[in-house]
Amino acid sequence: RKVYHVWEPQAVVQKTMEEEGEKEEDIEKLELENILCVDLGLQHGLALDRDGKLYAWGKGSRGQLGKSQFIRDSFQDKEESAVDMEYSAIPVDGFQIPSAIADGSTTILSGNDAKVRGMSAGWNHSCCVTESNHAFIWGKNAWAEMVEKEGWNAVDAPSPTLVEGLPRDMEIKQVSCGSHHTAILMEDGSVYAMGIATDTATSVGNRPVQIVPPGLIDAPVTQFSSHYDRTTILAGGQGNENQQILEVQLWSTDELRESAVFEPSWVESITAGYESRVLNVQRGWLHTVVITECNTQ
Repeated sequence: RKVYHVWEPQAVVQKTMEEEGEKEEDIEKLELENILCVDLGLQHGLALDRDGKLYAWGKGSRGQLGKSQFIRDSFQDKEESAVDMEYSAIPVDGFQIPSAIADGSTTILSGNDAKVRGMSAGWNHSCCVTESNHAFIWGKNAWAEMVEKEGWNAVDAPSPTLVEGLPRDMEIKQVSCGSHHTAILMEDGSVYAMGIATDTATSVGNRPVQIVPPGLIDAPVTQFSSHYDRTTILAGGQGNENQQILEVQLWSTDELRESAVFEPSWVESITAGYESRVLNVQRGWLHTVVITECNTQ
């Protein structure tokens, strides 16, 4: 098996079935000026362009790229790994929702409905929102199956899987993936989450649970970012006194979720005595970086 060590920036190229036989130098590179945003997981990446097309590259052994079967079929006779696309970006599509006939069949989103308007990469899973206001999730432990006498068992989702159980009459504003969970912000300020619970390291099920009730978060929300084991929310007015700086974790029971939202301990030490507004928070496994806007008048 090939092992790649990247010491210099490498161009990410778009690869499709039709281009399988072409030489790498002949494959058209993604038009960088058309890329709206990128997000990186542990060993994979996502890129969203201005046309609503989503691309993935990197490690795909747990379904992170949303096309594991496609990759195995396309490269099973080649030297390169059957599930890894180190430098080649592939489109993420085939978003399926239940058919309007309600006979158990599904239909694939097309046209404007299939365009992606938001996405996020977790450690080994991914999530996106389409213009049809559907959320999809895929990758390692992204789904769950009920096991008799054991409860929910986390399983991989090798292709985009519809997140069911969200309020259908409400717009999905943002999605964000942590290391093992995914958080979803709704238009009423409520937050839903699914994945692995912080306290038990087990799945909470295949439907998201509400971890922040409506009415708790003030508008506007200026940051909604999931980090290692929690989600950071910055919200509220312009002044630092009116700003909300919150963190929320995914717990395994309803009782624990009632107190899941809290103000992190570092807030007082940063804002006390200063006219400081927090602009952005980035959190790693055991460290946090906070960017503030200081008023020195």
